[in-house]
Amino acid sequence: MPDTASANKQYVRTLLFSMRADTALARIHLVTKLAATLLLSLVLVRGMDMGSPDPAMVMVLLLLSLLPHIWAGTLQWVFRSYLVLIFFMLLTLFINWIVFNPDPGSRVFYRWEVYHGYIPIGISLSLVAFVVAGLVTFWFTKGIFSALMAGLAALALVELTGLDYSWIGAKIDFFHPLYIYLSDKNILVAVTKVGGYAAMVFLTLMLVMTVREFEFVGVLCQLGLPFRLSFFISLALRSMSTAMLDYETIVQAQKAKGIGLQKRPIWQQLKEFAFLAVPLVATMFRRASEVGPALLARGFHRARKPTPFHETMPFRPADWAVIILCLALVLLVYAGNFNLTRALGWWVNLL
Repeated sequence: MPDTASANKQYVRTLLFSMRADTALARIHLVTKLAATLLLSLVLVRGMDMGSPDPAMVMVLLLLSLLPHIWAGTLQWVFRSYLVLIFFMLLTLFINWIVFNPDPGSRVFYRWEVYHGYIPIGISLSLVAFVVAGLVTFWFTKGIFSALMAGLAALALVELTGLDYSWIGAKIDFFHPLYIYLSDKNILVAVTKVGGYAAMVFLTLMLVMTVREFEFVGVLCQLGLPFRLSFFISLALRSMSTAMLDYETIVQAQKAKGIGLQKRPIWQQLKEFAFLAVPLVATMFRRASEVGPALLARGFHRARKPTPFHETMPFRPADWAVIILCLALVLLVYAGNFNLTRALGWWVNLL
């Protein structure tokens, strides 16, 4: 049975965070969570198919991937800790798909010719503005990033004013013209891709934020793995949770010393990461060196028949129901070729 002490707690510690002790996810078997994550990921992969995208199904699964975090009380922490990273990752994915997968679809909103099919040999006013502005800025600031931004700003200003006079001495034909399309099909597929990968991210975070270390060990024991192997896997998983606590302790200690209180550029933050990495690694090595002697002192190496692991979770009807529903959805999508968007009658002309 699960830890009985958790019944008196409002929150219980998980691998990466903590969740509500009374949530339904605490009573779902780990195998069920893993199976649901894998099966729903298969459905998402099919929904992101460029030939027949299913944005409606992807968005439904995206909302479903957020529900476990709402029930467990981890959604606020996910957004506070990973929102910036997830946002830039998905924004980069959206831009890359638009740029490198041109598809005019049935309606083109905007078309930009980024390459004319030849290499011009000459000089232009925008190039001169870029070089001059960059060199002048670098002369005064000694910063490469500032110089690059100043050059790009000067180049954009010349382009917007329409004063980009140029002289081309020769043209060398190379490859074919390249275009960036902003069309109905391109936007639809890009949004579907972004929604699908976002759902996969939230499903993966659900595993590490709503699973306790004893659940992993319980599953390994139920599978019949040797106790020593299960024990050391449990020790490694518990070290992850302990490392997170050590990280918070070190951050608070450094803030008490005045480190990290002011806003700094991103490169300065990366440079100061050593102030966190060094004590954290040292603490982990010190704790690892203490575990071995502690096990020897308790006679772990002499135990021929160790005490059985009792903290195992039984398979309940709810677990079977979740797995059956996910399997039915996979069969419906792959074997039945079901497309929720087409069934709802959305964007029929695109599908």
